[in-house]
Amino acid sequence: MHGPNAASRLPCQAVKQINASVMISYRIDGEKPFFKRVLCLVGGLSVAALFAIACYLSTPTFAYSDNSPHMTYRVDVYNASILQRIIHYDFGMPAVVRLYRVEPSALLAESQVVDMSAGNGSISWHTAPPLDFNEVYAGHGVLFENIPSECPTQAPPPSCLNRPETKSR
Repeated sequence: MHGPNAASRLPCQAVKQINASVMISYRIDGEKPFFKRVLCLVGGLSVAALFAIACYLSTPTFAYSDNSPHMTYRVDVYNASILQRIIHYDFGMPAVVRLYRVEPSALLAESQVVDMSAGNGSISWHTAPPLDFNEVYAGHGVLFENIPSECPTQAPPPSCLNRPETKSR
């Protein structure tokens, strides 16, 4: 390191080493470097946003509900999710229908994606006398079968005891 340029190189090399060590060891509160923390934060927010979008695209939305005449069962109709609408593009009004028992609360049955535009979307209950066929119709394409009667012969609920009698001709 002799010569006229030797003296001028020494301070520059020292400055470069100092700047490099300052840049590498620059930390906030003694933790990871700042740019790594920002990168982790942006990555985490991106994953959370993608998860939220996936949930939104795949979750049906509630449309309406109907209770059976003696309040034993409930049918909930959900509009199909965006992904289900894309898959069933030929349906006019794609929907998912769920049948629940009210007390104790339980999901009894759930339909596949059906087209509710074919019917008028009405719910028809055949679970109590005189139409005790143990069936529930939802719209034109959904039939739930083998549903226990709302008015069983042993220990019927009070609403069944007070029902008006039908007279035959």
